[in-house]
Amino acid sequence: MGAALLGGTLASFPGVAWAAEGGGGGRSSCAHFCQSLFGENTPEEEDCVSQGTKGQGPCFTCTTQTGCGPNFTPTCTVTGQTYNCSTCKCECPSGTEPCGGNCVPNCPAGQVRIPTTCACLCPPTSTFCGGNCLPGCPAGQVRDPTTCACVCSSGTTLCGGNCLPFCGAGQVRDPTTCACVCVPPFTVCGGNCLPPCSGGLVRDPTTCACV
Repeated sequence: MGAALLGGTLASFPGVAWAAEGGGGGRSSCAHFCQSLFGENTPEEEDCVSQGTKGQGPCFTCTTQTGCGPNFTPTCTVTGQTYNCSTCKCECPSGTEPCGGNCVPNCPAGQVRIPTTCACLCPPTSTFCGGNCLPGCPAGQVRDPTTCACVCSSGTTLCGGNCLPFCGAGQVRDPTTCACVCVPPFTVCGGNCLPPCSGGLVRDPTTCACV
């Protein structure tokens, strides 16, 4: 009875009760862990075991040098994450990243994650077309949704790197100067392309009449 009473009294102390884990007089998992780290009967092993009896030390922590201790309980707050004892971090599976409390697929190349909505969007200076983020078009041009090429908006044409309005009736755009010119033998007068005068007459530049 005296022995039973003594055993019960000792077990009431955390350090003694912890040291008896494993049953049958065997060493606890923490004690084995300390021995594997620091060797048997070393001051470091003794200190490791001593800390373990207090719920501290390598047995209750994770470090990149020792990994997860046998009494360490990781807590990951993001759904889908697992704890990596090599990095001592909660990590999402490959190809995913944490957002909004979940592991979500990585954004396509060039897109960025909006942290408030977890949506993948192109940066402000680019546009999404054909599955890619493309740089903004030059001034006056728009992105063709089918070809993804930059084209001039309706009513304009590209010349010299600029979108210019269509030429007037009978005129064409000179590809070198980008000026609107009449197709010979027509000549411009009063903003219109007019045919040459006949019978030796010439065109009056003010009235555009043949005189």
